[in-house]
Amino acid sequence: MLKIKYSVDLKELEKFGLKFNEQNGRYEYTERNCDGETYILINSWNNKILFVQGKKYDDICLTILYDLIQAGLVEKVEEER
Repeated sequence: MLKIKYSVDLKELEKFGLKFNEQNGRYEYTERNCDGETYILINSWNNKILFVQGKKYDDICLTILYDLIQAGLVEKVEEER
């Protein structure tokens, strides 16, 4: 599972195009078109990253994930049970 490191101020995610949704407490980015939607959700309470690819070709969301990893904001952790 991928998570944003706890040492990261989550406001940093806004530099990558994610917006904070006060209704659900998540940082979000959604790419929509007629093929479906692809999105990234990052929970503010546990920093877990959820990536859902609802269409075949997605450039923007994958680029955002790659940029987060390259910036050193993401860590891979064991799945919690």
